[in-house]
Amino acid sequence: MLAVVAFSSTALADMIPIGQLQWVITDPNSGGQFSVINQTGANSQAPDFPVLTQLLFDADMNLAVTFGNALGSANLTQADMTSPDAGLSWDSDIIGGRFVPILAVLTGSVSPLLNVTLDGGGLWNIVGGLFTLPGALGNGVDPIDDGETAIIYVEAQRVPEPATMVIFATGVAGFFARRRIVAKR
Repeated sequence: MLAVVAFSSTALADMIPIGQLQWVITDPNSGGQFSVINQTGANSQAPDFPVLTQLLFDADMNLAVTFGNALGSANLTQADMTSPDAGLSWDSDIIGGRFVPILAVLTGSVSPLLNVTLDGGGLWNIVGGLFTLPGALGNGVDPIDDGETAIIYVEAQRVPEPATMVIFATGVAGFFARRRIVAKR
């Protein structure tokens, strides 16, 4: 019984898409820029981006970029980026044409964490607040293509409805009552 209860919380966790990381070449000679696009709240687009509650990318956002033409790497934080829409999405400065990105990894967290509403109903809680990509943008060898995009996800768990909790509690009470009756025989 304890195993069922212990594993039920992890079984309900889902990866929920909340945005995109994208590389856009603004001019073949002058380079391009990375965009972190927040697809929650007013920017949500069900079913691909179903989070109706506005989430904010926290200040710990870090974009680690590796360049393939022997120029090393760079870490871009939220402070290094501009926000075209009041903090919901972020654009890096234009990265010059001689800088050729081959790998970009975005890390960070979001808020709020509790009672996030998804299209289709139900409340969800974000687990830990950390967001992840399903890998990285680029493969670490070849230049990242113009318009290449990676989806940003958070891990979330559905908040049980009160009726579900009543049914669960009734089942647990019945289990222990049955066990007690069998033990008395």
